[in-house]
Amino acid sequence: MSQMSVSSVNNSQSTASSLTSNTNNAMDRDAFLNLLVTQLRYQDPSSPMDDTQFVSQLAQFSSLEQMQNLNTGFTAFGQSATANQAFSMTGKWIDYVDASGNTVTGRVDSVSLENGAPKLIIGTNKVDLSSVQQVYPDMGSFSKGKLSIEAFGMIGGDVDYYDPATGSTCTGKVDSVSFDNGWPMLNIGSNVVDARNVIKMHDGSTTTATSDLTDQANAMAGHKISYTDSTGQVQQGKVDSVSIVNGVPKLKVGQLLLDVSQVVKVY
Repeated sequence: MSQMSVSSVNNSQSTASSLTSNTNNAMDRDAFLNLLVTQLRYQDPSSPMDDTQFVSQLAQFSSLEQMQNLNTGFTAFGQSATANQAFSMTGKWIDYVDASGNTVTGRVDSVSLENGAPKLIIGTNKVDLSSVQQVYPDMGSFSKGKLSIEAFGMIGGDVDYYDPATGSTCTGKVDSVSFDNGWPMLNIGSNVVDARNVIKMHDGSTTTATSDLTDQANAMAGHKISYTDSTGQVQQGKVDSVSIVNGVPKLKVGQLLLDVSQVVKVY
């Protein structure tokens, strides 16, 4: 073998040793074995490859491959766990931060995977898991105030709801909202439906995820309402605006300022 060939092989051996000792190198099994075969084929007969060096290189590669497989396994496990978490939210209601930075509430219709990352589908919106703030099993988990705001947003829209009398799922248009011990009731045709039994809003709409008295009052602005006056009689009027008096929200109906508790129905 010429001096040039021996030099080339020695350089190859040096390079191979460097590559296999570098744990940042993404060499696969086939490339490693091909390189070893090349080393053995072109080794200098006067200075054959040391068995110890061969075993050392093989051990280094085996260790590197195990580390890479372990990392791949952890990555796959993490992606699987995240996807399972997303799928577990299907059909549930969540509070999440939208693209504008507002916290809104919506029902998870389905889950899609984009480049391995799960997205929650809420109406026409795609929501990252990192944007989720709270998960509710159903509307029955909402507070009275929060559910009232959701109910106001259903007026004029179609909803699917559970009918406990028949055990079936029904669909209807929400005409107005009334109250029973503070809980919102949906008036759908001749039926009065507990808002806690709503399964889905057909338009996939979302509402601001708030529940205090001021937000309930603001949600009524622009709506026609029935309310009890100072004599206990039921009157009707339109909420023109909301005023805060001594820290308490008041509904402005014509020249009157009404408490939220006086409202018996919202249209």
